[in-house]
Amino acid sequence: MCVGIYNVDVATEGCVWYMIDGIIPSWCDKALCKSLSAKEIENFFPDKESGDGKQKANRAKAYCRKCPVVVECLHDALMANEKFGIWGMTSPRQRIHIKRRYKKKTSSGEVVHEWKTIEECKGIIQRMM
Repeated sequence: MCVGIYNVDVATEGCVWYMIDGIIPSWCDKALCKSLSAKEIENFFPDKESGDGKQKANRAKAYCRKCPVVVECLHDALMANEKFGIWGMTSPRQRIHIKRRYKKKTSSGEVVHEWKTIEECKGIIQRMM
Protein backbone atom coordinates (compact mmCIF):
# COMPACT_ATOMS: atom_id res chain seq x y z
CA MET A 1 0.00 0.00 0.00
CA CYS A 2 1.35 3.38 -0.69
CA VAL A 3 -0.34 5.82 1.55
CA GLY A 4 -2.10 3.54 3.88
CA ILE A 5 1.20 3.08 5.68
CA TYR A 6 0.37 6.14 7.71
CA ASN A 7 -2.14 6.93 10.36
CA VAL A 8 -2.50 10.69 10.36
CA ASP A 9 -2.12 12.34 13.73
CA VAL A 10 -3.84 15.66 13.11
CA ALA A 11 -2.84 17.10 16.47
CA THR A 12 0.86 16.94 15.69
CA GLU A 13 0.55 16.84 11.90
CA GLY A 14 2.94 13.94 12.08
CA CYS A 15 2.68 10.44 10.79
CA VAL A 16 2.97 7.09 12.48
CA TRP A 17 4.10 4.09 10.47
CA TYR A 18 1.48 1.48 9.81
CA MET A 19 2.60 -1.94 10.95
CA ILE A 20 1.58 -5.37 9.75
CA ASP A 21 1.80 -7.91 12.56
CA GLY A 22 4.02 -5.47 14.47
CA ILE A 23 6.51 -5.16 11.61
CA ILE A 24 7.01 -2.21 9.26
CA PRO A 25 7.16 -3.70 5.75
CA SER A 26 10.58 -3.19 4.13
CA TRP A 27 9.11 -1.60 1.01
CA CYS A 28 7.71 1.30 3.07
CA ASP A 29 11.05 3.12 2.88
CA LYS A 30 10.55 3.46 -0.88
CA ALA A 31 6.91 4.58 -0.70
CA LEU A 32 6.22 7.95 -2.29
CA CYS A 33 3.68 8.74 0.42
CA LYS A 34 6.43 8.65 3.04
CA SER A 35 7.53 12.11 1.93
CA LEU A 36 4.06 13.69 1.80
CA SER A 37 2.78 16.25 4.28
CA ALA A 38 0.05 15.39 6.76
CA LYS A 39 -2.37 17.47 4.69
CA GLU A 40 -1.51 15.50 1.53
CA ILE A 41 -1.87 12.21 3.40
CA GLU A 42 -5.43 13.15 4.32
CA ASN A 43 -6.26 12.50 0.64
CA PHE A 44 -5.66 8.81 1.29
CA PHE A 45 -8.44 8.71 3.86
CA PRO A 46 -11.28 10.58 2.11
CA ASP A 47 -14.44 11.39 4.02
CA LYS A 48 -17.62 10.73 2.06
CA GLU A 49 -19.60 13.18 4.15
CA SER A 50 -17.40 16.18 3.32
CA GLY A 51 -18.51 16.09 -0.31
CA ASP A 52 -14.98 16.08 -1.71
CA GLY A 53 -14.19 12.43 -1.03
CA LYS A 54 -13.94 11.45 -4.69
CA GLN A 55 -11.57 14.33 -5.44
CA LYS A 56 -9.36 13.38 -2.49
CA ALA A 57 -9.33 9.73 -3.52
CA ASN A 58 -8.37 10.68 -7.08
CA ARG A 59 -5.52 12.86 -5.77
CA ALA A 60 -4.29 9.97 -3.63
CA LYS A 61 -4.46 7.56 -6.57
CA ALA A 62 -2.45 10.03 -8.66
CA TYR A 63 0.37 9.77 -6.09
CA CYS A 64 0.08 5.98 -6.22
CA ARG A 65 0.50 5.95 -10.00
CA LYS A 66 3.98 7.47 -9.54
CA CYS A 67 4.96 5.28 -6.58
CA PRO A 68 7.68 2.67 -7.10
CA VAL A 69 6.10 0.26 -4.59
CA VAL A 70 2.43 0.50 -5.60
CA VAL A 71 2.31 -3.26 -6.29
CA GLU A 72 3.67 -4.17 -2.85
CA CYS A 73 1.25 -1.68 -1.31
CA LEU A 74 -1.75 -3.29 -3.02
CA HIS A 75 -0.53 -6.77 -2.13
CA ASP A 76 -0.21 -5.94 1.57
CA ALA A 77 -3.60 -4.21 1.63
CA LEU A 78 -5.26 -7.26 0.10
CA MET A 79 -3.45 -9.70 2.38
CA ALA A 80 -4.25 -7.63 5.49
CA ASN A 81 -7.87 -7.13 4.38
CA GLU A 82 -7.41 -3.37 4.81
CA LYS A 83 -10.84 -1.77 5.12
CA PHE A 84 -9.91 1.91 5.16
CA GLY A 85 -8.09 4.33 2.91
CA ILE A 86 -6.41 4.29 -0.47
CA TRP A 87 -3.77 1.59 -0.68
CA GLY A 88 -1.98 0.55 -3.84
CA MET A 89 -4.16 2.81 -5.97
CA THR A 90 -7.38 1.18 -4.71
CA SER A 91 -10.27 2.14 -2.49
CA PRO A 92 -11.80 -0.30 0.01
CA ARG A 93 -14.63 -1.00 -2.47
CA GLN A 94 -12.13 -1.71 -5.26
CA ARG A 95 -10.21 -4.14 -3.05
CA ILE A 96 -13.42 -6.05 -2.32
CA HIS A 97 -14.08 -6.18 -6.07
CA ILE A 98 -10.54 -7.45 -6.74
CA LYS A 99 -10.94 -10.25 -4.20
CA ARG A 100 -14.23 -11.31 -5.78
CA ARG A 101 -13.12 -10.98 -9.40
CA TYR A 102 -9.66 -12.52 -9.24
CA LYS A 103 -10.44 -16.00 -8.05
CA LYS A 104 -11.30 -19.23 -9.78
CA LYS A 105 -12.12 -22.82 -8.97
CA THR A 106 -9.82 -25.61 -10.01
CA SER A 107 -11.14 -28.84 -11.49
CA SER A 108 -11.03 -30.34 -7.98
CA GLY A 109 -13.26 -27.52 -6.68
CA GLU A 110 -10.53 -25.70 -4.78
CA VAL A 111 -10.79 -21.89 -4.83
CA VAL A 112 -7.60 -20.20 -6.02
CA HIS A 113 -7.16 -16.51 -5.31
CA GLU A 114 -5.31 -14.73 -8.09
CA TRP A 115 -4.20 -11.73 -6.04
CA LYS A 116 -2.06 -13.37 -3.38
CA THR A 117 1.31 -12.99 -5.09
CA ILE A 118 3.27 -9.88 -6.01
CA GLU A 119 3.20 -10.92 -9.69
CA GLU A 120 -0.58 -11.25 -9.65
CA CYS A 121 -0.91 -7.82 -8.03
CA LYS A 122 1.44 -6.40 -10.64
CA GLY A 123 -0.94 -7.64 -13.35
CA ILE A 124 -3.92 -6.09 -11.56
CA ILE A 125 -2.14 -2.72 -11.31
CA GLN A 126 -1.15 -2.87 -14.99
CA ARG A 127 -4.78 -3.44 -15.97
CA MET A 128 -5.83 -0.46 -13.83
CA MET A 129 -3.36 1.97 -15.42
